[in-house]
Amino acid sequence: MKRTNFFIYLTMICAVVASVPFAEATNISSQDDSTIYESVTEAMKDKSIASTLLESNRVEKEIERNLNTFVDDLNDSDYLEDAAIKSSDGAETDEKQSLNATSVEYSNPVYIIEKEIYGVYLDFNDDNGYAVVGSNRTIYEVKTQGDLEEIREYQDLLYSIVDGFVYFDEHGVCQKLICDTQSEITYQEANEEVESSDTDYYAAIPNLGDYTCYENIDLLSEFECYRQRQTSYYLKVPCDKNGNEVSGSYKSEGNCSPTAMYHVIKSWTQSGRVSGINSFKTTDVSETIKSDSQYKTYITKRKIYSNSKDDGYHYWIENYTDKLEVMPALYVNIRNVASSKGFTPEKGFSVSKVDNVLEEVVESYGTTIKASSTSSISEALSSINKGRAVYMSVNGASLYNGESHGVALLGYRIFIYTTTSGAYDAEKNEYNYFVADGHDDEIVTINPTNCGNPTLKFVVME
Repeated sequence: MKRTNFFIYLTMICAVVASVPFAEATNISSQDDSTIYESVTEAMKDKSIASTLLESNRVEKEIERNLNTFVDDLNDSDYLEDAAIKSSDGAETDEKQSLNATSVEYSNPVYIIEKEIYGVYLDFNDDNGYAVVGSNRTIYEVKTQGDLEEIREYQDLLYSIVDGFVYFDEHGVCQKLICDTQSEITYQEANEEVESSDTDYYAAIPNLGDYTCYENIDLLSEFECYRQRQTSYYLKVPCDKNGNEVSGSYKSEGNCSPTAMYHVIKSWTQSGRVSGINSFKTTDVSETIKSDSQYKTYITKRKIYSNSKDDGYHYWIENYTDKLEVMPALYVNIRNVASSKGFTPEKGFSVSKVDNVLEEVVESYGTTIKASSTSSISEALSSINKGRAVYMSVNGASLYNGESHGVALLGYRIFIYTTTSGAYDAEKNEYNYFVADGHDDEIVTINPTNCGNPTLKFVVME
C-alpha cells in the first residue's frame, strides 16, 4: 500500500469497525482448519484487529516525532546484534551494530500475521536501515543498513515474524516476498560417508538461556530413520585417474532427496495423513538391481568420474548385499519415479520436481494429494501444526559442507526473547528444527542460525 493511500484505506477500515458488531467478529485463532490466507481475509471483519490499524498509525507518528529517542534507546538496548566487522588488515571482529537513522523517508501499514495485528514498516533515510513495529508497541525487526525499495510497489503488505514480508500465490500458499540472497537451490546432491563416525555432524545449538520456549511440535517422538548409505543402490569409491582405488571413505549416492521423500511419506502414513501404504515393508533388490535403469552406466561401464569439490576421482560399485536385501519398498517406488524424472546417484535430484514425485508416488497407492513448493518457513510450520511432515531443502549449511541437501522436517521448537527499548518492547525468535536428514539413525535437531543461515525451501502437502 502506498503511503498516499493510507488515509483512504484507514477510512475503509473505520467503516468496517463501525459496521461489524464486536460479538460477531471473526476469531482467527479459532479457525483450526483454515489457511493463513483465509484468516488474513477474514481478519478485516474483526473489530479488534481493524482497530490495531488505527493504533499503528499512532505508533508511526509517535516514532517519527521522537525518532532521536527511538534510535538512542535501540542503540542502548541489547536488541541490536553484533556484526562481524573487517578491519583494513582483513582481521574480523564482532562489534555491536548501531542504528544511525535521522528521519523516516517512507512508511507503510503492515499486517503481522502471527500476532493478528497491524503494525508499521519504517524505512529510514538513505541507507540507514528499516524497522517493523507492531501496534502493540513491540519491535519485531530492525536492520541498521539497507532498505527494501522493492516492496513499495505493493498495496497491501503482510509480514511474518518467521519470514519477513510475504504474499500468497495463486494457490493460497504463503511465499517470501523477498527471497534469500544465497544461490538458488537446484539439485540436491549431498552424500553420506559410509565409513565415517557418527560424531561432529551437527552444529551445536546456541545458548538460549535468555529465551523462553513457547512452542514445541514433534510429530513423531519415535521414528525409524534411514541413512543414505542404507538406501543407496551404489557406493562411491575414491580412486586415481586410472581407476585404482585409493585410501578414503566410501560415500553414498547423492540420494538425499529420495531418502527425504521416503521419510516424509512415511511420516504421513504413520500419522494417518495418507492411507494404503505400508512404509515398513522391505524388498530384496540384490538381484533386480541389474535391471535398474542406471546399472549399466554405473556398474557395467565402470566410468571414472572426477570429483566436483577436489582434484580426486571416483567410480561406483554395488552397495553391500545386506543393504540391498532389505531396501524399503516405498523407497524403491520413490527412487524409480525420481529416476524417471532425472535422479542420478552422481548428480542427485532437482528440488523443483519433488512435489511431482510426492504426488505421483502417493497416487500409486490410491490416494490423491496436492503438494506445493514454498519459500515460507511459516507455511512449513503451519503444515507441521496440521500433522503433515514437510520436505525441506537446505542450501549453504556449514553442517552439510555447504552442499545442497534434502531432509524431512518432522517438528520444530520456537524460542522467544523479549527485551525493552525505551517505551517499546523488542522481540527476537530462534528456531530449532527436528529433521530426518539421512545422516543419522534418529531424528536430529538443527539450528539454522548456528550453521551459516542457509537458504531453506519447502514442499508441503496442501
